[in-house]
Amino acid sequence: MAQREKSSVAVASLSSSAPTAVPSGERWGAAIGNLGELGANVESLQKLLARKAVFVDDDVFSKASLASEQARSIKILDQRVQSLERELDAAISAAARARTEKRQAEAAQRAAELHAQEVTKELENTARVFQLHMEELRAKQEEIAKRDSDIKWMCYAFLGTKEVAMEKLEARDKPSQKWSKECNKWSRRKATVSEHPIKAWISGASKQRTFGRNRRPVTPIERPDIRRIPRNPARRV
Repeated sequence: MAQREKSSVAVASLSSSAPTAVPSGERWGAAIGNLGELGANVESLQKLLARKAVFVDDDVFSKASLASEQARSIKILDQRVQSLERELDAAISAAARARTEKRQAEAAQRAAELHAQEVTKELENTARVFQLHMEELRAKQEEIAKRDSDIKWMCYAFLGTKEVAMEKLEARDKPSQKWSKECNKWSRRKATVSEHPIKAWISGASKQRTFGRNRRPVTPIERPDIRRIPRNPARRV
């Protein structure tokens, strides 16, 4: 307070002596004018402080300054707490989003596992059906092979002579169970040509119709070079 009073007295003395000093130039005059304005402002400030200022001792001032510092630090800490609360809210919302995404991923994984199980079951069923079809096809192929073997032996018997056909029919192993049983049954009975089913068919197939009243029937077995003539050949004009 003593220093403030000394500074105010010095400014007042300068302001009182400023109008009496004679300037040496324009610059000195402007500087002196500025100093006068500054002195007037200081005087008005002193009057304002004298009216509204409160003068306290050092202990009260130190306590007040400590309280102000504490209030400032409390305000700073409050701002820090608010910023931390905002960060915490952001972290909580991020964690909630992460949990939601995790649940969605788990649901998608479960759906994918169920779909994979369904596809696996469908593949297993398809494989079983395919296996059954393959077994049926193999059975059909075996049956077709047996029928083909029978047809081949019948063709061989039809194209060859009777003796060769009989030898082939008796010498073959197992063309089919049906014909092997029949052949064994009739061979045990020493069947004749008319009694054996295949031999009867061969003998019946070897008979040809006559193409005239007095002509002897000619079979393709006796004359393989003779071609068959239709029953009613068309007359050529």
